[in-house]
Amino acid sequence: MSDRELRRAARPTLDSFPRGLTPAASPPVGPPRGTTKFLRYWTGFTLRPLPYLPGPALSVRGTRASSVPGRAASPSSRLSMAPVPSPGVLLLDTDGSVRHVGAAAASLLGTDRMKTIATYPPSVMLSPGKYFSYSDSDEETSFHPGFVQRIAERTGVEDLYAVLAEPGELRAGFPYFHRVWRALLWWDGTRPERVTLKDAYLPDSRIVRLVGETPSQKPVVLATKAMHNAVPHNQNDVGVIVLHADGETFICDPERGVYDQYKIHGRYNVPFAGSYGHSVPRIGGIEQSAGPSFEGEILEVDVDGEAKHVEMRIERAYDVPELAVAHRALTVTPEGEVEVEDTFTFSGDPKPVEEAFVTWLDTTVDGARAVMQGEKNRLELTIEAPENAAFDLEVLKEASEANNKEVPLKRLTFMIDPSDEEMTARVRARVVPTA
Repeated sequence: MSDRELRRAARPTLDSFPRGLTPAASPPVGPPRGTTKFLRYWTGFTLRPLPYLPGPALSVRGTRASSVPGRAASPSSRLSMAPVPSPGVLLLDTDGSVRHVGAAAASLLGTDRMKTIATYPPSVMLSPGKYFSYSDSDEETSFHPGFVQRIAERTGVEDLYAVLAEPGELRAGFPYFHRVWRALLWWDGTRPERVTLKDAYLPDSRIVRLVGETPSQKPVVLATKAMHNAVPHNQNDVGVIVLHADGETFICDPERGVYDQYKIHGRYNVPFAGSYGHSVPRIGGIEQSAGPSFEGEILEVDVDGEAKHVEMRIERAYDVPELAVAHRALTVTPEGEVEVEDTFTFSGDPKPVEEAFVTWLDTTVDGARAVMQGEKNRLELTIEAPENAAFDLEVLKEASEANNKEVPLKRLTFMIDPSDEEMTARVRARVVPTA
């Protein structure tokens, strides 16, 4: 059977209508030609032919529809034409009875699942308009204010209003007028004056956001994740970190690549999808692998002390049998400094480890010190371990141009030699205002 025949066979028939609802005696009548397209453009609604008789809402009990097309329903069918007492929906129970459910109880926006979804955007916000962009997503994201306010009201998640704060952009729906109408009807036109970010931990997604503050009271946000390398639109980025301060991203996520490049070179051979373009280690020159078994684990999240930190294990993200432990600890100090410490243990001969931090910003290196220059601040990075390690800077110019990036992605790297007694790397990052 062809795909077209399978789709045709899956279409609803008279037998698939809810039991007790009488099919129309005459063929369904659709809207006039051109009406559907016009209404969809202006209102967002699409007119469809009515599959059964219009009229008052039905309260149906104990009815049975015939299994033979064209045959009338069983004589035992009993229809009550009493109107539904309040707005809502009719649900067909497993015993064949139909019951009315009020609009409040039937609202999909009031479910626990929707509350969880509503908490996600404010939990991964770096600053208004910018978000922790792992996988094939973008850091700068805008939202429809009408949808945001309606979902916040229905779910009770007040933190969701933060996504409307300035200077983040809003998506009012132009040129689709039905989205404009929803913005006018559902949004009261207000935007939060200030957003104060809090620490966040999403255990199901294995995402952590730590928030600190510099001595000059500039917000510092560190985001990381340890989810497996098989999420939708996956990038191999277990243990990736993003460092954002005062509205600027210093250590970044590379965002999405061009899908044609994925097809030409292989998805994970493109640095924007492979771990080569992320702030994660390479073990003996080997990058992370793709698949649900290649994952990380959040061991601890502590945000109650003066210093906030998260610990994770990421060795299972690598197809390196000799790698017994890859432990990553991230700390935000009371002064707003960020410390990244990685420890590696091998069951056999140790392998060299390359540490990497990626950025879009202009970067200079001087031995164990590097500087990423932003518009308002600069990020100073210092290698504290191992001794005698030095930064190296690689500019991914060709790959960035091929993937339509406005500026080239840069990899700031240093090596851990397998002859070192302790296979430990420690880097301290400090945000300094630009003079």
